[in-house]
Amino acid sequence: MSFQTPAAPTDPPRPGPFRITRARFTLHAQRRPAAHALYGAGAAGLVGAALIVLAAAPGPTAPGTPVWTIAVVPSAGLVAVLVVGALLYLSARGLPDTGTSRPEVYAAAGLQARTGLLGPDPEINRAARRMSDHLVRACSPGYVLAPLVPVAAVVSVPTLTEIAGPGFEPLMLTQLTPPALLVAAMIALFFHARSRQARLKRFRADYDRHAAGPAPTE
Repeated sequence: MSFQTPAAPTDPPRPGPFRITRARFTLHAQRRPAAHALYGAGAAGLVGAALIVLAAAPGPTAPGTPVWTIAVVPSAGLVAVLVVGALLYLSARGLPDTGTSRPEVYAAAGLQARTGLLGPDPEINRAARRMSDHLVRACSPGYVLAPLVPVAAVVSVPTLTEIAGPGFEPLMLTQLTPPALLVAAMIALFFHARSRQARLKRFRADYDRHAAGPAPTE
């Protein structure tokens, strides 16, 4: 009786400064989701306030400006800030516990899982396995394309309605270019997401098989 050993590990990927910095923010969000949401909402509020001030120049009390805008615009901005904060909080709460507090390990684990292959560093492999379930869901083609479906509908339906209506001219077919480009991008994104998800699943399966030990073969 012999044993089938797993494939030889490959060298671990080396994340760059940008990925390490992003991993540091992610770990902070994981440890302190409320603070992460508060900071993000505050930043969104500052940006929104700046845009409102620029849009209201020379001032919301200028002649001809409806009085209701003075109350409605800031209120809408406040609602948007609260929504941003809530989304950031929920996103932070959904982050997987990888068992590491080192940004370089967290960043390397994400890259390692996306390669679909085990690496030689047990700590990176372990962190990558813990985040692989989350990444498999996040890279699902349906999950990735869901936000683009309403956009495609908004872009395509009015154009198709106008072309199908009375007064059709061949030159109007050029209006289909933006929807066609969007659909082509969605198709490319679908195959990219499916390929990435397949690599993540392969890494997860290889890690579980490796952790379970060699399988006996005849």
